[in-house]
Amino acid sequence: MEDLKQKVQTFQQTRPPVCTLKNTPTRIKSQLESNGYITILPMKNRPLVDVCLHWPPIFDPDGYYYHRHDFFELAYVYRGSCINLMPESRLHMKQGDLILFNPNITHAIGTLSENDCVINIIIQKDIFKQTILSMQKSNDMMSGFLINYICDSQKMMDYIYFPCSPAYSVDPYINNLLDELTIQRPYYESMVQSSLIALITVLMCIYDTTHQQKGQQLMSNLITYINSNLTTVSLGELSEKFHYSESYISRKIHEYTGKSFSKILQESKLELVKRYLETSSTSMENIAHLIGYTDASYLHHVFKKQYGVSPSEYRKIVQANHSFQNLSV
Repeated sequence: MEDLKQKVQTFQQTRPPVCTLKNTPTRIKSQLESNGYITILPMKNRPLVDVCLHWPPIFDPDGYYYHRHDFFELAYVYRGSCINLMPESRLHMKQGDLILFNPNITHAIGTLSENDCVINIIIQKDIFKQTILSMQKSNDMMSGFLINYICDSQKMMDYIYFPCSPAYSVDPYINNLLDELTIQRPYYESMVQSSLIALITVLMCIYDTTHQQKGQQLMSNLITYINSNLTTVSLGELSEKFHYSESYISRKIHEYTGKSFSKILQESKLELVKRYLETSSTSMENIAHLIGYTDASYLHHVFKKQYGVSPSEYRKIVQANHSFQNLSV
C-alpha cells in the first residue's frame, strides 16, 4: 500500500485548504492574548469529509497554540508521536494512536520532531451525525459522544482516545477514504460515508477491546481489595482508592459479576466465616466481630440463608467429615 503520508500530501495539492485562521496574523496574535485560543473557520463549499496533514505549531516553535473549530476532528499518529493539550489535561500520543475531538473543544496538537506525522480527518457535523445514527448497532461510547454534543451537555465528552491496537489497523480504511475522496466516482458521497462507517466501526472495536481489558483489570483489583479489607471496605473507600465515582464502581461490579457491591461483600465475608468454622473453635460472637458484624444473630441468619444450614450445624458437619477422613486413613 502506498505510504499514507505521501498520499495525503498528493491529495492536499489538489484541494483548497481545509480551513483558515480567523483574521490577519496580527489579529491572530491578539486573539491568542485576549481569548487564549484561535478560532479556525472552515472554507466555503467545504466537503463533508476531508483529510490533511496536521501543520506544525506557529509563533513559538517550542510551544503550541490552542484553537477551536466547529467540526469533528479525528487525529491519527501515523508516524512518531505528538502532544495533545487541553486546558486541564495533557495527552502524549504514540504511533498508531487516534483521538476524536468534539466540535468547539479548545485544544492544541503539536508534533515533536520533523519525522512525526499526524493525519487529520475533518468530519463536518452533519455527516458525522448521519453516519452514527445510520449505524444501528453503534455502541454506547460513540452514540453517547454524539448525543452529548447534540444536546449540548455540560458533561460532554471532550474527546475519545483510541490507543494503538495490534489487532486493528486503520491504515486500509483511511486509504479507502482517500481513494473515494480523490476519484469521486458516481455516488462518491455515499461511498465516502460507507468508508467513514467502516473506519468508525474499527474505532469502536479498538475502544471495546481496550476498555474490556481495562475493565477486567479494574475488577480484579477491586475484588482483591475487597477481600483484603473486608471489615472496613465501602464504596466510598473504593472510590477514593481507585479514583472512580461510587456509581461507576457499583455499575462495573454489577456488569462483570451480576451482583451488587453489598452482595459481593457479604459473600466474601461468609466465605471467611466458613474458614473460621472449619479451622477453629472460635465462637460466632468473636467471628462476627472479626469480620465486621456487630450482631452475631444477624450473621447467623444470613449464613443459614446462604448455605441452608446454621453456623453450628456447618461446623458439626465439617468436624464429622474430618473425623471420618481420619478413620479412613
